[in-house]
Amino acid sequence: MKHATPYVICVSVLVGLCLVAGCQQVHPAAAQVRLTPGQVQNKLVVGKTSKLDVIKAMGSPNIVMLKSGEAEVWTYDQISIHREDAVSSLGAYLGAGSSMGSEAGIGGVAGLGGSSASRATSVRTVTLIIEFDEKGLVKNYEMMSTAF
Repeated sequence: MKHATPYVICVSVLVGLCLVAGCQQVHPAAAQVRLTPGQVQNKLVVGKTSKLDVIKAMGSPNIVMLKSGEAEVWTYDQISIHREDAVSSLGAYLGAGSSMGSEAGIGGVAGLGGSSASRATSVRTVTLIIEFDEKGLVKNYEMMSTAF
């Protein structure tokens, strides 16, 4: 039986790593940005902020629309859902009885118990619409945010 040389093993490992690395998607940190009114006002300056600046700050848009005879309109939509489960219980028990069992003495159990569960869900949506001019600079933008 013939064994693989260290060179063959090394090359095989490197090829495998290159294949795995090539299959990974690279997401810019900006794609994870949570849009807020303050962040939008700080990043978008009408007449100065370019498309590239917007992508660096906020990632790729969800929707790109081309208006006939006009420039592009980009839309960013974010929806976040937060669920919180809470369980509470309250209990107090008092037991009394003789060491000989309930037949030979006075015995009893008193108790107070209960439990409750609740689920709270909150939803936050943000829609940002950016209109660019013919030079690729921010012409106008609108933002809508809801929370319920």
